[in-house]
Amino acid sequence: MGKALLFFVAAAALGGSVAVHQTNQTGVRGHERVAVVQERYLAREAATSAFNVGASDVKDSFGGRPARLGVESATGTHGAYDLLVVERPADATVDVVATGRYGGEAHRVRGTFVQRFPLTSPLVLDVEDGVVIDATFGGSDFDVVGHDNRPATSTGGALVRGLGLSQHAVLTRTEGARAAVLGAMTDEQRARVNGKGAGADVVAADVTNLLDEIYEEALGKVAFASPGGQVTLPAGAAGSPTSPTIVRVSGDLAAGGGASGHGVLIADGDLTMEDDFRWEGLVFVTKEGSVRVTQRDEARVYGALVVRNTTTSATSTSSGTVVEQGEDRGCNAHTTAEYVSGGVGVEVTSSKALSNVVLDFGDGEHQRFEGLRATSGTFRGTGAYEGRWIRGAWVKSGCATSGDGPGYGLYHSNPDEVSSTATAPTVLTLDVHGRAGVYYSEEALGRLGRILASVRPTVSLVGIRTTDPNMPVETRESLGLTAGASQ
Repeated sequence: MGKALLFFVAAAALGGSVAVHQTNQTGVRGHERVAVVQERYLAREAATSAFNVGASDVKDSFGGRPARLGVESATGTHGAYDLLVVERPADATVDVVATGRYGGEAHRVRGTFVQRFPLTSPLVLDVEDGVVIDATFGGSDFDVVGHDNRPATSTGGALVRGLGLSQHAVLTRTEGARAAVLGAMTDEQRARVNGKGAGADVVAADVTNLLDEIYEEALGKVAFASPGGQVTLPAGAAGSPTSPTIVRVSGDLAAGGGASGHGVLIADGDLTMEDDFRWEGLVFVTKEGSVRVTQRDEARVYGALVVRNTTTSATSTSSGTVVEQGEDRGCNAHTTAEYVSGGVGVEVTSSKALSNVVLDFGDGEHQRFEGLRATSGTFRGTGAYEGRWIRGAWVKSGCATSGDGPGYGLYHSNPDEVSSTATAPTVLTLDVHGRAGVYYSEEALGRLGRILASVRPTVSLVGIRTTDPNMPVETRESLGLTAGASQ
């Protein structure tokens, strides 16, 4: 804050010398005009400097209480400023109001800061390649809304738009999953899935790393845990808007009948949300193998619903033991093969560059990938072999060979006992009916910063007003402002 004051006092001194120069050139009347312009400029600089100091403090401490709350004032030889910082817990925003005064002029800058959560969609279907999406949407009264909405506890249950920017309504990891979701809806139903994109707002984007981070941290901070099996969430509220919690159910979960909560709800199994169930924050459904999520009646999630299911993976590891004639055994490579997506894909790694990979589909059917240079890669059947289960893979890297075919490397068998004609059996079933809804809410998600430190939301300036509409462009940019943003 002292730097801001010193800055505008120094500027005032400079302004005084310029004013004397102008007086010598244009006389008293010209001096008066120039003095007014200088006073306006210096008042603006004082307000801008004070605002930047307040903004920096808010960004550094949004997760807790900003260091400056209330009014802070200072008066110097040539002017004064007031800095007001107001925290608004109800909508998770902070206002910063800075007023600079010099001579007979005053200038005010006011900005509103809001938290932004890294997860930018109310419905995320994070599934691997090969997982079948079985989506059912009943009626046309449900909602999947990417526009920012304030949670029910802040509005008494009414749907009220928040200050945050609109996001995409649905995120899927793959284009295939995106097509499956869109294909499950009628035109009337697609209108209920809306966000910042045009039409039915469903997009493909990989946020797996972010979800891994959130999930792992949440597991380490679980406040209430339930054993496996079929669990019914009891009526009443878990956590509160000011004290969110983390609840984990290691099995299937049914939530309804007056149950609600604030924070993170983890269901390691199938999830049914019904009746008037409400959750504000993040609902995380994760399961290895097929999973079913049902949302019906007037059950609602304010924040985000994340569904993740994976296929069982198996790993085969080998070091070269067979050497081509005349070659030194020191040229052998250490190779691994991990079978993913229900066995229709294989992730290969090697301590040396790969030469070729040959997939074995059984019954003498092979597919070869050559011209490789990297030390790792993911391979799956293409063309006539697309979607086929992989019995094993020959990995050629270094000098080791198996002798099973021309130039074939070491063989890595798939440990899973699955028919060679089977495709990935894993299914994600999404069943949405009635007046159920999932609403993106930065206010609800922003509260998670209190319990999930590593994924704290960023702080953004969402609105700014100034009393001077002719503010220079360079000053607008220093405040993160664009032309025409003044009111």
